[in-house]
Amino acid sequence: MSNKNNQDCRLYVGNIDFRMTREDVEDLFSKAGDVVDVYFPKNEDDPRPHKGYIFIQMGDAEQTLKAIRLFHQTFDNYERELIVRLADFRRKPRRSMNRKSDSNRHE
Repeated sequence: MSNKNNQDCRLYVGNIDFRMTREDVEDLFSKAGDVVDVYFPKNEDDPRPHKGYIFIQMGDAEQTLKAIRLFHQTFDNYERELIVRLADFRRKPRRSMNRKSDSNRHE
């Protein structure tokens, strides 16, 4: 499978409850097809189990679109309205890490 096809099968799921587990995600999204992988981004120095969003790799593009149709703007087990869309692989520019030099520029 090409990299492009893999991207077509990857979902961004936002607004998930911090109590939601990998098992919860797999149980829910398996209604749309094969859940190949689930990734929970996490900050190392944050005690929360994840950032409130996840990435899911589905089995194929058809299953991915089915997951969007089934779950976008629906409520999870914790009464949170899910945001489900294709993952966006375009990188956004990073903010300047040196804010002090930015503020000194105006002096």
